[in-house]
Amino acid sequence: MLGEGGTPLSRLLAAIREFQARDDRRVDLKGLRAGIDALEAEFAGEALEVKRSGDHRIGGNISAATWISQICGMSVPSAKDRLCVGEQLESLPMIAEALSRGEISYQSASVICHQLPGRRAVARLCPQAHDQGPELDRRSLSLCG
Repeated sequence: MLGEGGTPLSRLLAAIREFQARDDRRVDLKGLRAGIDALEAEFAGEALEVKRSGDHRIGGNISAATWISQICGMSVPSAKDRLCVGEQLESLPMIAEALSRGEISYQSASVICHQLPGRRAVARLCPQAHDQGPELDRRSLSLCG
């Protein structure tokens, strides 16, 4: 796993340190944000794998979100967001690909991912409302009686 040159993560961290030490401080903000967003998607996928493996339970943690918040120094809601995005992106390959290419932001992907579980539940419970398309609102839900 370590091999010559270290792990992919160690090479990434070295590249980040090199980037931070650059003399020319100006960068393309959109490009920088796209890189950060792609890494957020990577983090979300890894967080989901930890949850699935059960590794978070080793230290007595009840939830993966609590464990992630403790080891990564982030809030539980932020950790829950990464877990949700990681899970939803698996069934949204076009969104995942657009995020990895920098075509959409992590924030946009997160909004989409958080809306999907509710929409999927509505589709199961009330197909008439789901058939109204992406503009699922109170009027659409009124079709469910």
